[in-house]
Amino acid sequence: YNGYINEFDNPIVIGYFSMRNTISSNKKLSYFDVPLYGNFGYNGTKKIIDRVKNMHNQIFVVSVVDYEQNYEYSQFVKELSKYIMDNCVKIDEKYEFEVYYKK
Repeated sequence: YNGYINEFDNPIVIGYFSMRNTISSNKKLSYFDVPLYGNFGYNGTKKIIDRVKNMHNQIFVVSVVDYEQNYEYSQFVKELSKYIMDNCVKIDEKYEFEVYYKK
């Protein structure tokens, strides 16, 4: 799936193992590579969504599998995926990913 994700210009992958794509693509780790509760400090979900709100011309690749999972002890920040899915333009989907563009 890395080949598919990397077809897009500078994508930010939102998923449980998004850091795997970053590392295997020899890119620098970013704020978005481990989107789990507790990783962003106090009021962290709001902070990460606010970052997305302030971004422009950005591609996001959302793991639908991670968004739809319903594990009792999941720490995945689903609100981030939901914000992207509700507020960005869907431009593609393949495998378990949906690709969105933020103007």
